[in-house]
Amino acid sequence: WIFHTVPMKGEFGYNTWLNGSAEYTGNTDLWTTIRVDEQLGLAYLPVELPTGDNYGGNRPGNTLFGETLVCVDLKTGKRKWHYQLVHHGLWDMDISAPPILADIVVNGRTIKAVAQPTKQGMLYVFDRVSGKPVWPILEKPVPKGDVPYEWYSQTQPFPTKPPPYERAGISLDDLID
Repeated sequence: WIFHTVPMKGEFGYNTWLNGSAEYTGNTDLWTTIRVDEQLGLAYLPVELPTGDNYGGNRPGNTLFGETLVCVDLKTGKRKWHYQLVHHGLWDMDISAPPILADIVVNGRTIKAVAQPTKQGMLYVFDRVSGKPVWPILEKPVPKGDVPYEWYSQTQPFPTKPPPYERAGISLDDLID
């Protein structure tokens, strides 16, 4: 089977690549390991940033399945669920680590989870069967840049738990006086 990480015309997600950019954008592939849950018959694809890591003006739109954890049926490759961790990536914050499959206990309930580490220093944790976030992931407004011809997403997803495992940004208060 094959799963198109840049959707082809007529496939789910194609409409998130504006102005037909899915037709000419290079690739959006996997550069880390796929994880498989043989018992559930599911595979987890950690898809990286589309071609042009630091500029996306030539690929306007949220560009699904770039920077997305995609769960597919192991035997058919059909998409079961997905979650885009970065909309229209510009900062090479793609998924560079394999997903982690673990059974975790939350509020006394065992959850078959998949946790996706990222270069952002954030861990996204999902129920690996349904794809629902274990803890809320908030869509927050983000500032728009000023690079000519660039396309900017108005929001980005931010996990509420667990806390980031590395510094997530700096402010003027962090600078040396």
